[in-house]
Amino acid sequence: MTTFLRLMCLGALTTLLAACGSGSANSSLPSTYGSCDPGTPVQLARPAPGQTSVSTTQGSIEIVASGNQNTIGSNYQNFSLLLQPQNGGPIVSTSNLTPVADTSGPHPFVQDFFYSGNVQTLQFGTVYTVLLNEASLNCTPVAIGSFST
Repeated sequence: MTTFLRLMCLGALTTLLAACGSGSANSSLPSTYGSCDPGTPVQLARPAPGQTSVSTTQGSIEIVASGNQNTIGSNYQNFSLLLQPQNGGPIVSTSNLTPVADTSGPHPFVQDFFYSGNVQTLQFGTVYTVLLNEASLNCTPVAIGSFST
């Protein structure tokens, strides 16, 4: 690799890191030190991505991950879900995730592993973006889907 190419890569990386460290428009989300990377693809399972008219007393939010030989598989108890209302209301947090069996759930991956977090009553008529959060790392939560009540 030429010196010029190395300097270009270093400059791009520096710019990217500086952008990640800048302030967030929503100060209620955790501080950012990189994304809360689960180490594998993850998606919203229940409610389904884009589902409408979800009960405000849903009780739990479930995600599905590809495999379990990854960060979320070995540290699921450190992860939770944040539900960010698109209307600017207060963010709702689930309990820490626990593994659940869901044979009738969606199966988007070769090996599907399901995790669920309990949630209190939600606001009626609200679109929620679901974010995966690993609180112990003080990282940027990762959006994995949305639904509406």
